[in-house]
Amino acid sequence: MKNYQISVIKDKNTLQGDWIIPEMENENGINYLGQDIPKEVFIGKKGTHFLQTSEHGKWVFLGIGTTLMCNEITLAFRSLLHQNKAWFTNGFHLLVPKNWMEEHLEAALVGIFLASYQLNFYKKKKDVVSENTFVIQIATDLNNSEELILKAKHLAQAQISVMRMVDLPPNEATPTYLANFAVSLTQHPNITTKIIGKEEAKSIGLHAFLSVCQGSEEAPKFIVVDYHPSNAKKHIGLVGKAITFDTGGYNIKTQGMYYMKCDMAGGAAVLGIMEWAALQQLSYRITAVVPACDSMVDQKAYKPSDVISSYAGHSIEITDTDAEGRLILADGITYLLRHFQPEIMIDFATLTGSTVATFGSVCAALFTNNESLQQQLFTAGQQVGEKVWPMPLWNDFDSHLESDVADVKNYSQKPFGGAISAAKFLEYFTENHPSWVHIDIAGVAFVDDAFAKGKHASGYGVTLVKQWLQELG
Repeated sequence: MKNYQISVIKDKNTLQGDWIIPEMENENGINYLGQDIPKEVFIGKKGTHFLQTSEHGKWVFLGIGTTLMCNEITLAFRSLLHQNKAWFTNGFHLLVPKNWMEEHLEAALVGIFLASYQLNFYKKKKDVVSENTFVIQIATDLNNSEELILKAKHLAQAQISVMRMVDLPPNEATPTYLANFAVSLTQHPNITTKIIGKEEAKSIGLHAFLSVCQGSEEAPKFIVVDYHPSNAKKHIGLVGKAITFDTGGYNIKTQGMYYMKCDMAGGAAVLGIMEWAALQQLSYRITAVVPACDSMVDQKAYKPSDVISSYAGHSIEITDTDAEGRLILADGITYLLRHFQPEIMIDFATLTGSTVATFGSVCAALFTNNESLQQQLFTAGQQVGEKVWPMPLWNDFDSHLESDVADVKNYSQKPFGGAISAAKFLEYFTENHPSWVHIDIAGVAFVDDAFAKGKHASGYGVTLVKQWLQELG
């Protein structure tokens, strides 16, 4: 992120300099300090803004819409600053409306920070970014403003880390890159990291994980990060799928392979959550397991009809090599359960095209055996715009994964219910844990929007978990 200097001021009467002034939608028009803005030009609609200049500076009126939704406020500020970089080269003042609460200011600040994220990692000619400190003065009567600034910065920093990991090309964002990021988290208090390499993974029996990457020259990394504050109220376990590039193996992908660098977005989300937890010094213990590897094709690659083992000891018949993410998750889930015994376990994965076909980029699919967790996460998602939709784990689908030669098969081979059967496969490895959640983020992790010319990372997951834990208390 930029080098920000942010302060709070109480004097709102002298609007000298450049100001951003958020406005709710008003069909009767906007009047500010006795000046009317023409209704045909600006009435505060969501996604609009109006620039008014004078000899004293710029006033930018930013439309928020009819309701104060935090995700919409974040989007409005990020969009304004992304689209109009030249307007604010060294900073601005922010006038906080009287009807705003603390969460609204925090949302605005997150949008401001996210606007600094750029995709031009390798361009010779980049957007000019001032090396000067970016000064923001916030005019507000809200209490705890300094704390809100820090919270917003931590959340945005974690989201930017997720987006960068997902957006980087697969020859850079390798399993080793993710492992190095995990190790870097140990600079924060109460964080320990363990990186299990190929030989150790083989010796302890992470066979499903290793089967996926046996056709690749890229070194796999089984990443374990543990955040363990002394005042922990509850122990949360996270597992994130991190296939850093997915060809599909011998069931090779016939379309969409160009985007398969994003198949590690679940792992990136989990690592981002760990960064946020450490920055915020949460009073929850959170343990994350991120199996990271790629899935390639060569003479050593696993094949359809192979039978492989797993860390749980269950044998798996491979009916489709492109159903690889659930294999590494199976070992990740078992490892987390047997070594850490978390009270709640959540996995994030770009797992199935079925979820994309059902929900597009609107929401993720949520599977769980715990109705209370289902409601909590659904509510949190609605509040922050990282939506989840509850899906069934019906036993009717158990027979779809039955194998004649092994304990279970990795793919149902049915033309329907792909997301459900994938979740049922994962459930097989949860050892009847009473509080397990699977979130399929295939459609929401990598999206088309106004912030880039093509698909790119959304940073999905960090804000959802932040809101859930905040409501959990």
